[in-house]
Amino acid sequence: MTAISGATLNFAFDKSMFSDPGMRPHLEAYYNETYDALRENIAARKEAQANGEFPETIKTKDGKTASPAHLLDLEKAIPSFDKWLDMQQNGASPFDFAKHAETGLMLSRVNDGQQNDFYNQQMENLNNFHAAMVEIMEEAQNAEGVQPDQEIAAAYENVSAKDATSSPHLSFNEIAAKYNVRNISPQEVDKLVKELQDNNLLSSKDALMLMTHGEDFLSHMPGEFYSQARLSEKIDLLDLSEYQRKITSGPKEQWDRQIALLKRLDEAAG
Repeated sequence: MTAISGATLNFAFDKSMFSDPGMRPHLEAYYNETYDALRENIAARKEAQANGEFPETIKTKDGKTASPAHLLDLEKAIPSFDKWLDMQQNGASPFDFAKHAETGLMLSRVNDGQQNDFYNQQMENLNNFHAAMVEIMEEAQNAEGVQPDQEIAAAYENVSAKDATSSPHLSFNEIAAKYNVRNISPQEVDKLVKELQDNNLLSSKDALMLMTHGEDFLSHMPGEFYSQARLSEKIDLLDLSEYQRKITSGPKEQWDRQIALLKRLDEAAG
């Protein structure tokens, strides 16, 4: 079990979260965000159909004629929240897909490139799920009057020369000089995050995003893909993040934020 913690967050990012009563409202918020777009699309199609504006047939990519999916069928395909939770607990969670993808990657003897792409996609889905949960939980806590990131974000954005010289704490540039994000191991990522947090130079959201590349997070991923040897291997984290942003099919804002932070660290390191 991986305990993901920040200034205000502390939750187990593994399959047990789906049966944790404390996580239920946050998971429900994630469920609603996931299915709201489909519900809105169905509602718009219903309105168009009522106004006689919805086509009876559509052209497929290969030029054939087909009937669009029936709206009632689409509505039935949306599981209730409790059904969705049950699905996650019994074999259809992002954690399970990641584990199955790893099994295929490790056993593959043919089409290694395709297996690797599929595995990377599942890892990306898991990271996107993690980022979404962090954002949902932070929004919930901010709504309750907790504002954990304002002072930290201000320090992260602007550390004055006076503070850097008069305080025993390390500056952003001093910490960045100790690490090379273009040649860094998961073990070093965790150390980098800790130093930035200890010196109030990193918001909890940015810390949690960066921690998905760290040893503690990766060592608890499904399966045995991240062995101890692999956790000490150095990678170009900036290049990897830019590649993952390029291939992602989901929102890119989280990747943009992470890449901006990594570029700042790279520039500060000289």
